Amino acid sequence: MPEPLELDGATSAVHLGREQKVIPGVNPPISMSTTYAATEAISYARSDNSTWRAFEEVVGALEGGEAIAFSSGQAATAAVLSLLHSDSHLGLISDCYTGTRLLAESLDSRGAFRLRFVSPEQAIRVESIRDELRSSTPLAQEVTEMFWLESPSNPMLRIYPIAEWAAARDLAPGSLLVVDNTIASPVLQRPLDLGADLVVHSASKILSGHSDVIMGVVVARDKGLADRIRDLRTLSGSIPGQFESYLAVRGIRTLYVRLERSQENAIELAKRLVNRIGRERIYFPGLRGSAEGSESQMSGPGYMISVDLGSEVDAELFCKSLTLATYATSLGGVETLVERRARHKGERMTPPGLVRMSVGIEQVDDIWVDFDRALVAIGR
Repeated sequence: MPEPLELDGATSAVHLGREQKVIPGVNPPISMSTTYAATEAISYARSDNSTWRAFEEVVGALEGGEAIAFSSGQAATAAVLSLLHSDSHLGLISDCYTGTRLLAESLDSRGAFRLRFVSPEQAIRVESIRDELRSSTPLAQEVTEMFWLESPSNPMLRIYPIAEWAAARDLAPGSLLVVDNTIASPVLQRPLDLGADLVVHSASKILSGHSDVIMGVVVARDKGLADRIRDLRTLSGSIPGQFESYLAVRGIRTLYVRLERSQENAIELAKRLVNRIGRERIYFPGLRGSAEGSESQMSGPGYMISVDLGSEVDAELFCKSLTLATYATSLGGVETLVERRARHKGERMTPPGLVRMSVGIEQVDDIWVDFDRALVAIGR
C-alpha cells in the first residue's frame, strides 16, 4: 500500500472526498460522474450509468424484457427505426402518434427505408395482411421488415390485436413487431407477452406520471436485439439525464396506484359524458365496441378519453372554459389535461373538434363539475 501523500491545499481541493463510501439508502443515489476508474466496468457515462440502470431494471421487469433508457420518447423511436436500412419496409399504423409518423415520413423521404401506412381498418382486420404475406414470392418475403403498432392509438384510442399481428409477422421471416405501449403502460398491457419483439414508451407520460420528465425507453424481448439498440444509443448520444432518470424511478413507484385512480375516474366520466352527449361522440376503450373485440389484451380501459365536439370552435371554447383541468398537451400526469389535438401540425387524421382528455387522480366529482360547466358554455 503506497504511503499517503502530503497534499497542498490546491491539490486537496481537487482530490479529497472522492472515495467516500456510499451509504446504502432506501433510494439509489444519483450518479453524476462522467468518467470512471479503469478498474470499473463502466468507463464513460455515455455508455452506462447506475441511475439509468435503476430505471431500466424496473421497467424491464414490468414489461418482461430488457430495457434501454433514452433522452426522450422520440429518441427511443429513432433508435428503433435505425434498425432498418434502405431496402427495408416499415409498415406503420396510420393513426399512430404524430411525432412517430412525421419522423418516419422524414426518414422515408431521405431513403432510410420504404414507408407503407397500414389503415385502422387493415390493422384491426389482420387477415388482409396475412393473405398478402402468404402470397409473397420467396424473393419478396421481406416486403415489410418492421410492423409498428400503437395500441391504444393516440388520440383515437383504437385498440389493435397485438397477438394476431405477432402471428402475421411470423409469415415474413426477419421482420419485427414494435408496439408503442405509452398509453396503456405495462400495468394494463404487456406486448412482449403477446408476441411483440420491441416495446417503446415515452416515459414522460404515465410511467413517470408528474409532467416533469422528458425520457423514453425501449424494451426488447431478445438480448441480442437489446444490445444492438444500446449500441445505437451510445453511438448517437441520445442518453437520458441522471436527474431525469431518478425522477422517473420515483414516479414509477406510484404507477399502479396512480393508474388505478385515474382509470376509476375515467370510467365514471365516460359514463357521464355518454349520458350527456351520446355514445357515438365518445372514444374510450371501456365502452362496448370501442375496442374492436380486442379487450382481452388489456386488463382495463385506461385513463384516456377522446370526445368529438363537432367543430374546432366548440372544442376550443370547451377547453378554454375549464378552470380545474389544464388545456395543455401530454398525458398520464396526476393532473387532468385536455387538448384539441388537431391544433398541432401534422394531425391530419384527427377530427378538428376532437378533445383528448387525460384523466388525473383528482376527486371525480370535481372534474365533472369542471367538464359540466365547459359543456354548458358550448350549449351541450
